[in-house]
Amino acid sequence: MLFVQFTLDNDRYVIDSSQVERMLSLLPLKAMPGVPDWVAGVLDYEDLPVPVIDLAALALGRRSHERLS
Repeated sequence: MLFVQFTLDNDRYVIDSSQVERMLSLLPLKAMPGVPDWVAGVLDYEDLPVPVIDLAALALGRRSHERLS
């Protein structure tokens, strides 16, 4: 079985990779006025707007660090 692993501060989490639709590289996001702080923005994916949720902002109250790994 294959998992996708991520951390939030000192806690480590895994998601079964069969539950992941697609992994994307870091893409530019469009800002959205009037949304909660944990909404990082919207990306254009295959001509559809997709909201991007910042898990660190939602769970920890601070923005995620930009990383390519």
